[in-house]
Amino acid sequence: MKLLKIFLFILALLPVSNSYALVITHAHNIDNQISGAQDFTFDLISQGYNPATDVINFVIFSFDIKEIIEDPFEDTPDMDEREFVTIYDRFLYIRGIFPDVDTGVISERLHWTPMTSCRFSGYIGDEEVCLFQPDQDGLFYSHWHVDTDNLWMNSISLSIEVTRRNLDEPSSLLLFLAFIPLLILRFRRYPFANRL
Repeated sequence: MKLLKIFLFILALLPVSNSYALVITHAHNIDNQISGAQDFTFDLISQGYNPATDVINFVIFSFDIKEIIEDPFEDTPDMDEREFVTIYDRFLYIRGIFPDVDTGVISERLHWTPMTSCRFSGYIGDEEVCLFQPDQDGLFYSHWHVDTDNLWMNSISLSIEVTRRNLDEPSSLLLFLAFIPLLILRFRRYPFANRL
């Protein structure tokens, strides 16, 4: 009876051991001045994301930016030359307005609710198409409009924290289940096995 309890306990733990946390990142090293319209695509599948095994828990959006000329007086309200940036995306800012971007690393972390259906759709002619379904295709997009010539971008990145489930474990589980009856038969030969 005790052997059966141990066996059931191990079986209960097997599903827990089949998943683990993982961070997947797609970074663009820009290392250049940015101005006007800028588009960034983050393809997480190319970095290892698998929609069949991964569930997105969090999204981390970061960019490392600096002012080319840093003027200590430019941040006063009467200055016209500011680093005005608008960021459009469908996961964090939607339409984020940054009237004065300063040198530094900006990072935002967003809790993600996985969805199996399309998050945003649009029309091409009369046909409705899905424009944003990162849980399925691993693609995130960010469009920037930079109204200055004074910004230098070192890098921009998007990371996702996922829970990954192993799908190749059933073969190990079947091997383990096939071994248990042999173990029970082996113990029945010995008198001490009756105490188990």
